[in-house]
Order: sequence, then C-alpha cells, then structure tokens
Amino acid sequence: MKKITYKLYLYILITANVWAQAPYQVNTSSTSIIAAKPNFWVQPLQYITLKTGLRFMVLPKVKGSADELNFKTKTGDKPLLVKDFEGKIFVYKKYEDTTEKDSKRRYYFDCEGKTYFLEEERPDNENNTVNWNEPSIIWLDEIDAVKKKLEGKTLWINADRWKYELNGKKVYKDNPERFSKIEVLQVGVGNYRNFPVRVLFRNLKDQKQYF
Repeated sequence: MKKITYKLYLYILITANVWAQAPYQVNTSSTSIIAAKPNFWVQPLQYITLKTGLRFMVLPKVKGSADELNFKTKTGDKPLLVKDFEGKIFVYKKYEDTTEKDSKRRYYFDCEGKTYFLEEERPDNENNTVNWNEPSIIWLDEIDAVKKKLEGKTLWINADRWKYELNGKKVYKDNPERFSKIEVLQVGVGNYRNFPVRVLFRNLKDQKQYF
C-alpha cells in the first residue's frame, strides 16, 4: 500500500476537522462553514401589519427603566405609572387620524376593560416598522413564537454565563461548560426591553435549572 503523503494527510485532517465541527457551527480559521442566514422569530411589526388583537405586556419596573408609560386616557392627563401596570396585558384595537393640520394618529388599546391610547406622528409610509419607543413593553407575539420553537425541546447551547436564582436573587454561573445539553422547560417574559424573552432550562449534566 502506498504511503500517504504529508499533504494528503494534512488535507484529510483538515477535512475531518470541518466535518466534526459543522454540526456546532464553530467557525475557526481552518474551517469554511457558511453560516445559514438567520431567521426572524417574528417578522418586524409594520404599520401595515398592525392588526386588531395584537397584545403586549408591561414589563416589571427595574432600575434604570422609565417610571411612566406614554399612554393616556380620555378622562384625564394623570400619568400612568409602570409599577401600576406590571404584568398587565394591553390589546390593540384600532387607530384614528386626527386633523390634517397636526398630522397625529391615535392608537387605541384595551386593558382590563378600560381604553387607553398612544398618540404619535402619523407614519409617512405604512410599510415602516412600528417604532413607538414605548418603554417597558414587550409584544407577546414574539414570546409565543419562541415558546412554539423551543419549549419542550432538548438541544445544545453555547454560553459563557447562565443565570439562576438563589434566595430570591439572580446569580450568575460564570464560565459553564461549553456546548451543554439542556432541556427547555418554559419560555416567558424577561425583565428588560432589550432582553425580552426568558428561557428556563434544565442542564442535563447537573439536573439544575437555569435561565
């Protein structure tokens, strides 16, 4: 049998390395993996797709977040405090344009049988992404999409910090083992607008719960 040359051996070694790492998408200088185009959990909400029945929840008040909601009621100008609406769900109903002169639009919502509205500049293009910059809210369609894709699934994660709770306080587990096998137990709402989804999972190695 002919001896395998050094170049051929090196080629086999690199090829084997690519094959072994491909399932984990670990891109290094010795691989040529083309990452798949990421999919949106939910397509961005546009004014043209703003439909009756869409829901959002007010997130808990946390340090550094706004104290007030920008929503108003027809019966008064008293500010709505975030702490009074924590965990409550608003349901979008309709909009109406005000006079042509001021170019305003009011978006109406129901919450526990009461009507609220948010007044903004009328969009110049109905295909624009809805960007109300409303603090402390999360659209529940986003949570529902993640629940559908992850809840009950067993998968591998690659993370350098996990959270867990100890005596009612959040604690970090730094530098956990990489590519850990987990079971997703529950998907819910997070605490921050830029971290809107909380995924509760069990680490199958130590059988403890993290998020």
